[in-house]
Amino acid sequence: MKNNINVLVTGAGAVLGQGILRSLNMIRDRNITIHSADPDYRSTGHYIAQKTHKVPFANHTDYINEIKKIIEQHRIDILMIGTDTELPVFAKNKEMLESITGVKIVVSNSDVIDIANDKWKTATFLKKHGFAYPQSVMASDKEAVDEFRKNKSFPYLAKPVDGARSKGIIIINSYKELAEVLADPKNLVIQEYLPDADGEFTSGCIVTEGKCKAVVTLRRDLRDGNTYR
Repeated sequence: MKNNINVLVTGAGAVLGQGILRSLNMIRDRNITIHSADPDYRSTGHYIAQKTHKVPFANHTDYINEIKKIIEQHRIDILMIGTDTELPVFAKNKEMLESITGVKIVVSNSDVIDIANDKWKTATFLKKHGFAYPQSVMASDKEAVDEFRKNKSFPYLAKPVDGARSKGIIIINSYKELAEVLADPKNLVIQEYLPDADGEFTSGCIVTEGKCKAVVTLRRDLRDGNTYR
């Protein structure tokens, strides 16, 4: 077993990436060299890591090649992902990178990420598997919207299926406002409004070898869609 473990954390400028970096710095019983990667050399997370790397954005054609170079040159053992936008990229390239370099990439498979990144698919998945879920319809499905109106009273929420940080959310309080949304449905999903009188909660789980090993549920206060408390 190696005496030193090299860990690469991407998204050093993101809230999640910085959280991972800080958590790694709290581990005292192992010899860990922490590497950070981000498109911006000024990113705050770089100051938490021991070694830093500037990389292209995740949608750049050279992104995976640059990550591969870092993994090989610095003998990276574990790669952890600090931004949502990188998840599908690494899920797609996980098998290739692991087989060539021996790195372990902490990422779910593409099917899981595809569901989690789509609010309509998430609601459908929860319903199918017996979990509580928000009643949801695609704004482009006129028949489903008509049925939804019969069963649910205002207000409704309309949001992009792939949105994040509360961007693009529309609160619908009347038939007139609903008609305005339906006039340009784009990729919007319409959902029942769930009041947050008890607060905002997020549950995360750790799954390894097909089994859920741990669940953590947090009550959160949000500002601009991000946790601040």
